[in-house]
Amino acid sequence: MAIALASSGTQPTGNLSPSVTITIAVDDILIAGYASDATGSSMSSYGSPLAQDVTNESTFDNQTFFAASGRATGSASSIVSTCSATACAVVAAFSGVDTTTQNDATPVSASSSSGVTSTGAMNITTATGGAMLALVVGVDGGTTDPTFSVSDGGAGLTWNYITSYESGGFRKLVIAYALKPSAGAIAVTGNFGLTAGFGACLYALKPAGGGGGSSPVLMGQAIF
Repeated sequence: MAIALASSGTQPTGNLSPSVTITIAVDDILIAGYASDATGSSMSSYGSPLAQDVTNESTFDNQTFFAASGRATGSASSIVSTCSATACAVVAAFSGVDTTTQNDATPVSASSSSGVTSTGAMNITTATGGAMLALVVGVDGGTTDPTFSVSDGGAGLTWNYITSYESGGFRKLVIAYALKPSAGAIAVTGNFGLTAGFGACLYALKPAGGGGGSSPVLMGQAIF
């Protein structure tokens, strides 16, 4: 069974308790991104079954970015989280992921408070053919709704996008996802189409029934 997007949802309006309407089934693996309109923000709850993977800040227009993931042990119709500052959210649920070893490689993070036009290359090495790459990005634009696209170093993967834009704080959240047919290294870059700060996390989800183990890739923290 190949990994596939089961459902997704967004909360584009900044809220202290962002609520995302999404259909979740048992054993779905959830990936989520949050962006607040202030530095120094914290999340007291991500909503079951999510747990924090990455937090980083951008002072370009003041944003705190959070990435979270988790396996659903029951069905649900929404994810409700709690942030110390108004935040927007985007959540994706994937089916067909290995429920014992969710990650096919250690997630890689990157961030910048400087004005940049992309995340720069985020390098990850998958151990299993058919892994699902999921790039979560919070763009701290400070001007208008940025465009977003992914470059994959010539790998030619088919990228799909779930986007959410909060016009009050000029924050854009994206989950870009693509199946990677073969195991091996890849460089993934998120492009903004304008100058911005950002926070990002790149996941590689392991397919159920896939062979091999997790690649020994250390968590990367790239600062541009």
